[in-house]
This record gives sequence, C-alpha cells and structure tokens, in this order.
Amino acid sequence: MVRRREDTDGVKRPGSSRRKASKGKPTSPYDQALSLATSAAPDWPTVLRLLSEAMKKGDMRAAYALATWNLHGKDALVKKDKKEAVRLFRFAADAGIPKAMYELAVCYQNGEGVQTSDRKAFALYLASGLKGDTDSLVEVARCYKYGRGVERNSSASRIFLQHALELGAEV
Repeated sequence: MVRRREDTDGVKRPGSSRRKASKGKPTSPYDQALSLATSAAPDWPTVLRLLSEAMKKGDMRAAYALATWNLHGKDALVKKDKKEAVRLFRFAADAGIPKAMYELAVCYQNGEGVQTSDRKAFALYLASGLKGDTDSLVEVARCYKYGRGVERNSSASRIFLQHALELGAEV
C-alpha cells in the first residue's frame, strides 16, 4: 500500500509548506472555509457548505478537499464514499492540482474506488511530480525501481529520488 499524506481533510494548515493565504479577510468561499477550518473551534457544517459553494463556482481546491472528506469520512457530516472521492479527485487532478493527482494515483495504486492500475498511478505520480510534488517524485522513483506501471529502470529511479530529496522530500 502506498502511504497517504498526513492532511486527510484536504485543508491547508498554518505553518505548512504550502502557499499561505493572503492577509486580510478571506473573500472566496474556499478561503473562508480554509480560515474557518483552521480556527480554534471549526464549524465543520459551515466549512462543508462553503467548500460545496466554492466547488460549484469552479474552485477545484474545494473539490480536492471534499474528495479527501469522501475518501476518509468527516465525522458525521460526510460518510466514506470512495467512488465519490475518486470522482472529485479526477475533477481536481484535471484542473492541475498536484495533491489531487497524487491522491488519485494512490487510489489507482491501492484499488480504492477504482480498479487497480499501476500504469495510471505512475502517469499521475509523474504528472504531479513534474509540478513539484515531492511525495509524487518519491513514488515515481519507487515505480521505476520496482517496475510498477513502467519498465524497471534503476538509473531513472535514482534520478527521481535524488531530485525529490533536493526538493525536501522526507523518505
């Protein structure tokens, strides 16, 4: 099984290595949801409403967040639904969101909500890695090392792993 990211609710955390929201009052529904979700006492039903609103307005970051909620479940608000999670990950991945590409690749690798496909998983890891996602670069290296979804190539494996480490990947 491929490991999942630690942030299973799809919401950015203060102090994370990801881009920080701009200062001032958040204006978009996604930014409002992010602000509320990272507050001392999150109002999860309101966060869910704001994420749903943001997704309807085309913000695929919200689709990614909702996908993680569907994949893992979110308290009593969202039941686990792996097929819905995959559908939402696809929307976000098609919009170019590296984290969504990674999570969709993990779904293909592990057969969660989709039929297992090492080739599709590899292609998604590669696409996400080329956008700078270090977890994906580590997985590309692993795929090359063991020939999962791609022909075995130890040289390519070392190159991708070295690049991931240079970008700060934790292995």
